Amino acid sequence: MAEVRLVWTEVLKAVATRNRPTQALLLNATVQDLNGSTLVLSMPPWLVKQLAQRRRLDFVRDALRKVLGGEWDVQCVEAARCRPVTTSIEAGAADGDAAAQLDAQFVWDEQAAVAGAAIGSEENDTDGGQR
Repeated sequence: MAEVRLVWTEVLKAVATRNRPTQALLLNATVQDLNGSTLVLSMPPWLVKQLAQRRRLDFVRDALRKVLGGEWDVQCVEAARCRPVTTSIEAGAADGDAAAQLDAQFVWDEQAAVAGAAIGSEENDTDGGQR
């Protein structure tokens, strides 16, 4: 699992070459576990159905194959408290700072809006997202 986390940025870049909306969704996912050749990604509940679509998982599997080699399965699970990016604002939120909690929620909402916009642009993509 540590190896996957170390190269996760490369995996995201490899996914972006195939399908940017899928990469945008992955920005909100966290490498949770590795069970054999099954990579478990945790994410907010609203993201599970979006990312668990077969063609999106194919993009992720292709990227993992390109970066790490081998064949991979990908499982998407809901995270109770999933924060896509740890920032100093969120660190303050974890300490109970009310202003930091509001700022952290804004960061979260902003990232969700970006992912939603990416999904919407994919629906208007005439080449099926292939780049």
